[in-house]
Amino acid sequence: GVTQPDGSSRQANGVALAGSYEVLRHTYVFADYRLFRDAGSTNSLDIQEARLGAGFAFPVARPLDLFLEGSLLRNESERCIDSDCQDINSNGYSYGIGAWIALNPAGGIRISWTEQEYDRDDPRGNPVQRSGRLIELGLHSRHTGHSIVLGGQAYSDANSFKVGYRYTF
Repeated sequence: GVTQPDGSSRQANGVALAGSYEVLRHTYVFADYRLFRDAGSTNSLDIQEARLGAGFAFPVARPLDLFLEGSLLRNESERCIDSDCQDINSNGYSYGIGAWIALNPAGGIRISWTEQEYDRDDPRGNPVQRSGRLIELGLHSRHTGHSIVLGGQAYSDANSFKVGYRYTF
């Protein structure tokens, strides 16, 4: 979680909006935006993160598709500790794997794991590399190529509720 000056740890929570579009058979582009916030009486953390990427789905069997994804990241955060606030911005990339499992013709579940790597400056101006893992579980409904996705995302220091739209595949 987010380490506080007293040594305790808390989670930031937020929301995510996402969309994807199949551009070629089994190949898609996607974008998502996540906003996290953790506010205490003297400490706060605000994180905004955007991803833009592409993926490829591999149909394995009637109810199962596996997929690979890659994306570019932009992360902007502000951390305040006892009214001392610092802005930290970074760029990076991510790669991930996952599965869509059809429960019936109208919908199913999506499970994915994504590794995120990005460079940023620490509060003293030194470059550091930060990585994080994003685990996602969601339900999606299908109707004539259009899907609505609802789910949750878990990081090491933040969690979010996700709402998304997916066209085809």
